Amino acid sequence: MKLKFFLFFLLCGWCSPSIGQTTDVVTGIQFPMGLAFHGDDLYIVENGTGKILKINTAQSSPQLVEVASGLSSPVGIAFKNNDLYIAEFNG
Repeated sequence: MKLKFFLFFLLCGWCSPSIGQTTDVVTGIQFPMGLAFHGDDLYIVENGTGKILKINTAQSSPQLVEVASGLSSPVGIAFKNNDLYIAEFNG
């Protein structure tokens, strides 16, 4: 659970160097707009690229996996049971 909160703050840019040392867990994310957990997977909305990405937070070296692309300015993401819902600004 602590790893999930750490990833959340790291991806949202809320960590400050004055607070303490930070470690990049995953790089290459552009314009993160929304986050959602489903099991051990963290789903990330990339607004500028129109993609949904995910990483497995249980892995020691998680890799980005593209789940969806070609979206029109996605801004949010949510799960209900196993169904994934995506909110698009221009959708």
